[in-house]
Amino acid sequence: MTKAVIPIVAVRYEHEDAFDLEAFEVFAEHGLNGDDDLTFTMRVSTADETARDRIREAMRARLPDDQARRLLQFMDENEWDVSFLVDCF
Repeated sequence: MTKAVIPIVAVRYEHEDAFDLEAFEVFAEHGLNGDDDLTFTMRVSTADETARDRIREAMRARLPDDQARRLLQFMDENEWDVSFLVDCF
């Protein structure tokens, strides 16, 4: 699996690919719902412009230019309230 941070809004599925929430319950009953440090979701939300500026600066310093530009544009377009799927596996 690829190590990535994917905006939840970019995760697409067709109805036939989805399963009822009951599937989660079955996994949980069998101890497989996990508290996984390698795959999780996170929400990034801030209205604080100073925090946004610090994050912008850090992203520009640490990500390739095109990725930083795309991510920061995406954050701006979504008013800095975005959930991500994080896959570190």
